[in-house]
Amino acid sequence: MDFLNGTTPDPGEAFWQGDHAWTILDNVGSGTTTLASALISGYAGGSGHFDLGLGGTGNDRVLRWTAVPEPASLGLLTLGVMLTCVARHRLAARG
Repeated sequence: MDFLNGTTPDPGEAFWQGDHAWTILDNVGSGTTTLASALISGYAGGSGHFDLGLGGTGNDRVLRWTAVPEPASLGLLTLGVMLTCVARHRLAARG
């Protein structure tokens, strides 16, 4: 999804690191709404994704941003070092 100025959500900004919801169609009557989800192309990046669905009361249409936390680089590095040590220990025990 591109915003009007051609940008996408910046995962470095604190705003995009939390979940958000915007009511884009407030249906206060008892009728139904038909708004194609295809209008939202479904941006999904490393920092989260958009979806369009029902929400609120009745048939309101809500655009939601769901943040996806990224794994910590230090944690992945530590796991890699630990697995390497275990593999070397097993090889040494065999021979």
